[in-house]
Amino acid sequence: MKVMFICGSIEPGRDGVGDYTRRLSQELARNGIQVAVTALHDGHVKEIQDFLQLMDGTEIPVYRLPSVLDESMRYKLLEQRITEFNPDWLSLQYVPFSFHPKGLGFALAKGLKKAGGRRRWQIMVHEIAVGMPIGSSLKEMLWGKAQKFLLQSLIRVLQPVMVHTHTLVYKKQLEKFGAAVTMLPLFSNIPVAHPELIVAKHKNEVVHDGYIDLLVFATVQLGAPIREFTQDIKQYEKSTGSKFRMVFLGRGGRAQADWMEEWEGAGLAAVHLGEQNEEKVSEILAKATFGIFSTPVVLTGKSGAVAAMREHGIHLLGVSGKWEARGLKVTENPFGILEYKQGELDQFFKSKSDFSILPTVPSIAKQFMSDLKMN
Repeated sequence: MKVMFICGSIEPGRDGVGDYTRRLSQELARNGIQVAVTALHDGHVKEIQDFLQLMDGTEIPVYRLPSVLDESMRYKLLEQRITEFNPDWLSLQYVPFSFHPKGLGFALAKGLKKAGGRRRWQIMVHEIAVGMPIGSSLKEMLWGKAQKFLLQSLIRVLQPVMVHTHTLVYKKQLEKFGAAVTMLPLFSNIPVAHPELIVAKHKNEVVHDGYIDLLVFATVQLGAPIREFTQDIKQYEKSTGSKFRMVFLGRGGRAQADWMEEWEGAGLAAVHLGEQNEEKVSEILAKATFGIFSTPVVLTGKSGAVAAMREHGIHLLGVSGKWEARGLKVTENPFGILEYKQGELDQFFKSKSDFSILPTVPSIAKQFMSDLKMN
């Protein structure tokens, strides 16, 4: 079987969907599948790049088309690439903003249809649209309505044999478009570099010397109840004699400064580690016992950061704002992660996470192959 992946960008460490595509391609290649990757709208390169990327001893053809290249030329080159590779399947890794700066790729459906001809399509929907939650602004709702229309049109035009997504709320939205959807969980983009540290952690052999760290990995979302959480931690320090420190790892985003200000303003310790290489990130995650995240629990299935922390054995607490999709009744908590509630920190620190459901690259690649072979 031959599969060509099509994503927006494939810059290592700068595009979550690109990293996902690289790791899945690598695992499929290890299982005897011929794979190739084309980045159709890559904002990290200025010129066309065509090379063989060595991934764990396997060479995978990678083709990067810069976003500054004329749109019609990009689709023409994509068509040529598809013809040359002659895949059995075309796998579109879909995020609206991957193919247009405002997530409004009006030419995407037509361009992909012409480039792919009569080949079979699989679409992995990583994101659908802005403006989905109740409380979104009028601008966000109208913007999101246009994005939904374009995705629905894309599905109608390409007529994919298989549509995957990783959260129940997205599955239900896609089904409203008339698509038949199969769940394909998200795996971590951070390979485990020190499994022995995770084993020791699971055996309760970790000793907290001084501070108990609360790790915050990757983007901090707006709207989280950080003030209430901070005051709860401050009170918990007083009642238990423990000392807590918030450790920020990664880029963080706009809301990180607000978290730092609130946390340090209450006299609590914090440290910002910033961006690190992949192996160092894995080492930090493997050593961490507790982590907090601000993605709404109903959307944890789409969070690469949550997937990475869980694969590294971190006990997680969701500290997020209320998120309810308009017109969809979904209360999914796929991993049974505790959600923060005022006055209930003791429950979190005395409980343990359930890691029995842990999507890995090999398991997801196996399902991917099975789903495609069945069709």
